[in-house]
Amino acid sequence: MRITMFSTADPQYGGSRYEQMVSDVLSERHNVSVYDVRPRFMRFAQRPQVMLRTIWRELGCRTDVFVRNELSTISMADWGRTRLNVSIMHHFDPRIGPSRLLSNMFEKALVMNLKKCDRVIAVSEFWRDHLRNQGVENCTVIHNAFNVQDYDITEEEKFRFMDKHGLRGKPIIYIGNCQRLKGVVIAYEALSSMDAHFVTSGLKDVELPCLHLTLDHREYKTLLAVSSVCVLMSIILEGWNRTAHEAMLCKTPVVGSGAGGMRELLAGGRQLVCSRPEDLPSAVEYAMRNRDRLGDAGYAFAARFTTQRFRDAWEGLMHELETYGKPVEEPEP
Repeated sequence: MRITMFSTADPQYGGSRYEQMVSDVLSERHNVSVYDVRPRFMRFAQRPQVMLRTIWRELGCRTDVFVRNELSTISMADWGRTRLNVSIMHHFDPRIGPSRLLSNMFEKALVMNLKKCDRVIAVSEFWRDHLRNQGVENCTVIHNAFNVQDYDITEEEKFRFMDKHGLRGKPIIYIGNCQRLKGVVIAYEALSSMDAHFVTSGLKDVELPCLHLTLDHREYKTLLAVSSVCVLMSIILEGWNRTAHEAMLCKTPVVGSGAGGMRELLAGGRQLVCSRPEDLPSAVEYAMRNRDRLGDAGYAFAARFTTQRFRDAWEGLMHELETYGKPVEEPEP
């Protein structure tokens, strides 16, 4: 089948990594095209830019299946339903954004168009249940996936990393991507009295008096592996939380807010859910005292989400669409 996807966000984001894995899996048996419709001209009005560029690409596109995410579902232009539509629902939080009114309008458009899609894929049970409660019936879960063996970090790598970044002598507390919505300010303010190395990484939108690292992916995994605990106090309703999952694969305990789909991940791996900042110091101290036990429990759960499991789920979905949901043939030009 001819499959068309739209790239709408920075490749560093978890949703983009999920979609790249979908593209890689489907490309093994299908003809997959990915259009980059990310905003080009300004830092504001990003959603309208993405939506307009998606519509422009879609109207002239010859394909059998569109595989979409939230933004390209909001702007779905296949009004004649001549193609199949599969939508990946990572997360959508109308509380977040420059305009609550506009976000609410986008959410209504999203739900309306999800109901028109042939399949909706949620990345966690939280979002599947949330969508079903809003009348989106054709929704199933395909979780994130990871190459588990890639998280086997050697002791030599750990020692070299700590020496390079001056992370000896005190516990290392990784508080996540340095973005306000990811809860780094909440985490730092709640824990700053502790005698520890505080570390952030990734795209940065807030200044904090702690070590911020820009790392390649192997170094990032090493950071997770050397951390005494990973603290993720996200404000937004998460789809899953790849950072938490990767920390668990490194056998590092996780303390998190449990927002959105993150709660399913933390509860499944018997990690610590902490919704109140004032409880964070005691939760972190408990996690560090019980690092080995929590690390083993987290790894046992996180290691179930293999790339083979992911591949089987997506190939099964496409086989179902080919067998039972063939699109209307388009006339030759």
